[in-house]
Amino acid sequence: MAFFLPRGLRCGQLGARCFSQRPRFSLVVDGMEICRHSTGLSGAFQRHRWPEGDVFGPKHFEGLRAALTRHGELRKGYVCAQKGTRWTPRDLQGLELISVPRRAGGKDPNDIAISLEAARLVFQENVDAIALAAADLDFLYLVEVLQRHGARVLVLLPRQCNAGVARAFRETAEVEWFSFAEEAERQPKKKMLLSSKRCSSVFEDLKAEDFDHGEVGLEMMDQLRAMLLDWGYLEDQTQALLPAVAKFAVLHELEDFPLWPKSLAYTQLAKVISKHGVWKRNDHRLIFVLPCGPATASKKWLEACGSSKAVSYVRAGGAFLLRESEAVALEVLQRLGYYGDMNEDLSEAIDIFASMKSNDQALQVSGLSIKPHFSVHRKMALLHAALVSPRVHGEWHIAPGDDLARRFLVARGLLAGGQGADRKEVWRALESFLEQSELPRPRSYNAAVKQLNLLLSSEDPSSRSPRVPRVDPPRQRSPRAVHGEPKSGQRLADDDGRLRGEGWWDRFEREDSGRTDLGL
Repeated sequence: MAFFLPRGLRCGQLGARCFSQRPRFSLVVDGMEICRHSTGLSGAFQRHRWPEGDVFGPKHFEGLRAALTRHGELRKGYVCAQKGTRWTPRDLQGLELISVPRRAGGKDPNDIAISLEAARLVFQENVDAIALAAADLDFLYLVEVLQRHGARVLVLLPRQCNAGVARAFRETAEVEWFSFAEEAERQPKKKMLLSSKRCSSVFEDLKAEDFDHGEVGLEMMDQLRAMLLDWGYLEDQTQALLPAVAKFAVLHELEDFPLWPKSLAYTQLAKVISKHGVWKRNDHRLIFVLPCGPATASKKWLEACGSSKAVSYVRAGGAFLLRESEAVALEVLQRLGYYGDMNEDLSEAIDIFASMKSNDQALQVSGLSIKPHFSVHRKMALLHAALVSPRVHGEWHIAPGDDLARRFLVARGLLAGGQGADRKEVWRALESFLEQSELPRPRSYNAAVKQLNLLLSSEDPSSRSPRVPRVDPPRQRSPRAVHGEPKSGQRLADDDGRLRGEGWWDRFEREDSGRTDLGL
């Protein structure tokens, strides 16, 4: 979000007079993905605000307005949202909707729209003060450029913002915090406890007393970082803090150490360090792995875990640490479900690992890239380098789940054993379906599951997921030739061969919505 000063005047020209009157803000917002929207505003001590990072929507607007009014008044707002968004005037709360078309691949157009609009306001309309509501470091450069050209920049951050992001913005511009009404509802209900003896973790219910630790302030975070840096657990101030905390806990044999939510880990570490003991230096032999599962969840999952992040961690089984060795990359692949048990092709296992969205992003952060045409030895070396890289946070996505594939195969009558069938039966049904559809036959179970998942997923260009290869038959055929005669009222495929329609899909979607087993 961004706020701006009156037209034709700059802070350098106005001096103290700029801020002697109550400023009127313009607001620009990049909204949350699940609502498929973004937002913004503009005015006479003009300022604009732009929330970014897939976290802001109608429920945040009141909190953002409250934070804004601590510095001035809101005059007008604009919402930069992907084309086809369905926000009502009530959702927009007086903001003007700007539709931003999204095409497959490439940079997020909302990010581009925000940067272009901020530049236009400063350079064409002589806006002098901008407030940016963004929890995304991609906008640091924008902040620096605007300040270099004489604009005053205020950054609005949510109270649960990542400490590293907050620090980076705080070193560059003014920072103001905001909260929103539903924050309490999104609190996790599970905590992750790390066992230093087993180097693994378990989940327990969060208790009321767990929240008596108070807020984790930026000053505390800076002190922890300085000490961990001095003891060798961090190499510089920009590295992720949680892997360093986990390694400290294991080396000092801190049993049942609360590792997540992160605020618990940081406050517990501060308590331990305050005892003024003798602390070991990092031996640089531990590798931290925090497996992540799907973050999308049913109401049952959210009721049990409290937040989508908690659902993701619980589904994946919790964090663990390994001693570095020649076989550590293979062990990580096994524990994340990519290798072994009908996934014996090591090269394809690494390809599936690297193709997962969050894993690919982590590899890019570490400056590495694993391509399918690389030799298996090169792939293993690159994976090992990524696991030990100090740049990554240790979060790696588990192998693709087969739940969607099972429900589809059951709905198509290809899986006699039902959704509880063993993997071998599912594998045979997958092979049969892929062969009927004239799709390439994968060499592993995970590859077959992912191929079917891609086929069943819509190719919506408004999706923020990375572009994935389309899995279509090599030549267009009649849907009946591929799938047989559909039953009355059931449309198995469109004329272009894509699987969709109201029959099998709606049936297993209804079945899934009625599930009560959380698998916890």
